[in-house]
Amino acid sequence: MLNPRTFLEDCLRWGYGHLWHSGMPWTEINAVLTPGFEYEVTQECKDGWTHRTGLAWSNRDDPDIKPLRCPVCFDWDTYPWTTCGLLKDYKGSRKPGLVGSGIGDGQLKSECGRCGVTIDEDLLRVAKFRDDVENLVTHDWPMAGTILDIRDGLVRKQQKDPDQLFPNRLVRRGLLVDVTNIFQPGSKVKASMSVIRDRIEKITSHTSRRHSSDLLKKIDKNIDGVGTLAPHRLSKQARMQTRCMMSKYWENSSIFGLDLRGAVMRQGVFTEKMYKIDWLHSPTARFTMEKLVVKYERFFDIAAKFPDEFVTPTLDVDLAWHTHQLSPSRYFDYSVVKTKIFIDHNDKVDEEKLAESFDWMVKTYQQKYGEVYSECFCWFCESLRFKHISSMKKLTPEWRVAVQEGNGESVHISTHPAVQAEDEHNPGRRTRRLVFHNDVDDAYSKALKKTSQGPKKALFSRTKSGSSSSSSSTTIMGPRGEDHCDHWGKSIALPGPWASEPVATLTPQMYPSHPGLIHTAPGQPGACAAGTCGGSAGCGSGALALCGAGCSGMGRNIFGGSAGCAGGSGSG
Repeated sequence: MLNPRTFLEDCLRWGYGHLWHSGMPWTEINAVLTPGFEYEVTQECKDGWTHRTGLAWSNRDDPDIKPLRCPVCFDWDTYPWTTCGLLKDYKGSRKPGLVGSGIGDGQLKSECGRCGVTIDEDLLRVAKFRDDVENLVTHDWPMAGTILDIRDGLVRKQQKDPDQLFPNRLVRRGLLVDVTNIFQPGSKVKASMSVIRDRIEKITSHTSRRHSSDLLKKIDKNIDGVGTLAPHRLSKQARMQTRCMMSKYWENSSIFGLDLRGAVMRQGVFTEKMYKIDWLHSPTARFTMEKLVVKYERFFDIAAKFPDEFVTPTLDVDLAWHTHQLSPSRYFDYSVVKTKIFIDHNDKVDEEKLAESFDWMVKTYQQKYGEVYSECFCWFCESLRFKHISSMKKLTPEWRVAVQEGNGESVHISTHPAVQAEDEHNPGRRTRRLVFHNDVDDAYSKALKKTSQGPKKALFSRTKSGSSSSSSSTTIMGPRGEDHCDHWGKSIALPGPWASEPVATLTPQMYPSHPGLIHTAPGQPGACAAGTCGGSAGCGSGALALCGAGCSGMGRNIFGGSAGCAGGSGSG
């Protein structure tokens, strides 16, 4: 489970409240698990699935051709899922490459056989926006991203919180005609999300022409702006809510609030690590689970105490977090009781921000509970622990033995949501990153020196049996430069254990929305219209992940963080 706020809103918008309240059917799942924890269901169950969905039990057995409706003439036709593959018995020399033009490829481009329009991802995204506009007008369904309050993830009573309604009023009164005209026969306007962005910018920017300001005032406050000298400017809440709405459409053509293709790939990073660790078959699984539940509760305690900080999970904490979210209503109640808000689990976090926040989390956890947070022995985690130990007395051999009894890999930083900014224009963020890396480098160098100073070597070493000893021991700090990920049978180097694996293994042309990249430049997918971002020159500290799958600056949205939007000031 990822992005619980988005999942809740999707359930509300599409009438699946029962799915939200029921959650994962744990009783039924337990009934079909074998003693070896293999998931085996009856043939009757598989047949029932196929009958209800029209899909094979295993998606590998589904056809490679998928139906798609033309957004202009609404005629259905079938298109290949990917044009990159070749038949198993192919004997020729053609190489399909990795960039295709199928529905699941990065360069979708097909011509409708009936009306001749060229179908691509941008057209599908605009069509999604258009369909939601029609549902808003016809059925009073709110636009995506406008139901939950961006500050705490809760549903507000509309009459008490008019700003939350602004994006819907904007669509009804300012965008409806334009969006409809895009698809009219003979229209000279290209169907593009940038066209919608430009229209939003024209209406919402307080620096626009006088008649635009008057229109904005009427949309926002239902007051005629004629005769008002000062230009009308939206509240920050209305701007942020508008950005939240647009984040659901920028690089997402599905009916859901996030691009499932990219989300599944990022989630796959986490699943692969869980498979390698194999807690499921560990003889100490119960002890491990009890321990991680305690850490998970403390994780939420820290989130509640420090509402303006990112709280970054280790892999064991993240396992508890993911599992908890599979019972959505229970997770919601727990989150609100503990922190007063609905904590989101955004799956797009800038990798450098993730590393910085993990550094803070290691320090805070150690200070609050007197225990280590990350028990991994890689160079990065060891460096962070060394960096935050105020006295070497805390690093006793006994303390080290207690750490060594755990599975070092199992409590590493959880990096499946890590993504990378395609272009970094904020000097404040660049400076913070430089300082952070310099601090880690310094801590790493000092830790290495400690390991070579006679008796103190025992503090960073262990024997094969796992006990600490100054003799016949091996260094437990993993060597730097050996961080890597496995992809398609190849080992690919990573700059650090916090790095985004999709960035290292994929290219932007392979998928409609790159699973490992976010955009921060004004005017690009993920950057907002000028009047909705807090400044006229683009987004500031809240830019990262803002329009990818959420916003690090929309108030307690990613891991409890609330960076806020600072416009184009360039400040961190």
